[in-house]
Amino acid sequence: MKANLNEYGLTAGLLLLFMAIAHAIYGETVVFTDLQFMNLDRVLFTMIYVPWHQMSLVLIISAAGLIVSAFRQEHKSIQAFVLLLIFSNLVILLIAIFNGTSFGNANTLLIFQTWPQFFFFLVLTLLITLGLKKRH
Repeated sequence: MKANLNEYGLTAGLLLLFMAIAHAIYGETVVFTDLQFMNLDRVLFTMIYVPWHQMSLVLIISAAGLIVSAFRQEHKSIQAFVLLLIFSNLVILLIAIFNGTSFGNANTLLIFQTWPQFFFFLVLTLLITLGLKKRH
């Protein structure tokens, strides 16, 4: 079994699983707790709440796909699909950062708040790319 193990894919999958769980927990314990104190309209709150947890689910499913494909060479195409998702999220994050920096003083705070996510997407992109290039 070890000969067929893709360590890069497995590492990326486990890292993504950890981050997906952290994303869901952080949303519930920090983001949505703070939003409830703001007395947002229920529709607006739901418009933020539902996509947040939809993204958590996409991250969990992507992580499961990476983990399965790390052990099963015939499912390696899953890694390419997850790489596309991660890279797309990286591009969207960069667009959001550049759009946010056009608002003046908010740019330093926005860059500071998003650097962990940016770094995480870069590490995942690197790990998945190395996993795709690995020969068995």
